[in-house]
Amino acid sequence: MKAKDLLNIENSVREMVKDHMREKSMNLNRFCRESGLSQPQMWCFMNSDTKSMTTKSLAKIGRYLTGQKV
Repeated sequence: MKAKDLLNIENSVREMVKDHMREKSMNLNRFCRESGLSQPQMWCFMNSDTKSMTTKSLAKIGRYLTGQKV
């Protein structure tokens, strides 16, 4: 990963989450329940270009998407 990749990391995470939910035919509520994230916070993040996530939440998303224990 290069420093310039960090500029659009939030958009990349949004796309990864959307792709995962589409592949698994799941809604946001189920994704949040299984990944241990706050559903209202995740909804705001997914539906806003200006809302960001904490590094702890980004790490939870990464662990969940890679199949590691959350």
